[in-house]
Amino acid sequence: MQRDKMLAGELAVGMVVHLYPKTLLELGAKPTGPGDRWVTGHHFSICIEAGPKRCVMLPLYSHDGPGRSQISLQGRSGHEKWTLGEHYYHPVQTWPASRVAIARAALASGDLMRSGSRNLLDPGAVPSLARNEG
Repeated sequence: MQRDKMLAGELAVGMVVHLYPKTLLELGAKPTGPGDRWVTGHHFSICIEAGPKRCVMLPLYSHDGPGRSQISLQGRSGHEKWTLGEHYYHPVQTWPASRVAIARAALASGDLMRSGSRNLLDPGAVPSLARNEG
């Protein structure tokens, strides 16, 4: 699979990327929440904070569960697996990571987005979380 050379620079609040958490951990990501609850397999994640070098990703689940909230269908664009699927998040689990780590985790996960064809959620619909980085 070819690397998306633009992803690291284009990451922005509301972008939804398919990521492999193991790669994020190997590259220094520091997830929040209980370690036994961290996502382990390939997951969509939404960018909820975007800084010049680091972003904060919020993993999304395809099923509801204790403490999870649903992401609205409104304001979505991109691939139908994202735009039509049900997606949930848990507010205590975030994945702060470097832009480079996120791009590499997307490659490891087989993310198919390319510049000009991104999965997006309107920034106004992105969950606003009070993060606890502990």
